[in-house]
Amino acid sequence: MAAAVLPVGVTVAMVGSAVSGAEHPATLSVVITDAGSTVHDSCPADEYTGSFFDGAEVALLDGAGAVIEAATLDGAPRTSPHGCHWTTEFADVPDHAGFTLRLRGDGVMPREHTWAYTPEQLDDNDWRLWVTVFA
Repeated sequence: MAAAVLPVGVTVAMVGSAVSGAEHPATLSVVITDAGSTVHDSCPADEYTGSFFDGAEVALLDGAGAVIEAATLDGAPRTSPHGCHWTTEFADVPDHAGFTLRLRGDGVMPREHTWAYTPEQLDDNDWRLWVTVFA
């Protein structure tokens, strides 16, 4: 598993593996994790009310910056060995030379995070991304 620590306390880990060069699947799976949570947290929705994650938009953009598809984080995150997380999927992703994943929240400490990927990087990770952000 590759991980990179980025400015503002953001960690991106690409998970999974696939045979490189295979035609990409119809769906991109994205997991958003609260970096401040632990395996011992119960992840109740009320703890996230008004936080960065409350109603945050997850969007997949093409290389020109146009939104291909967007989803909203809502409700309680799920618990996991990696802490509290939300999962979203983008179906029928068209072919593009590059993609940007954008996470934008208007809650406490409003901000935006973006990550750029080539189709080859997504192929290498079976079109699954795991993004960890501090609330």
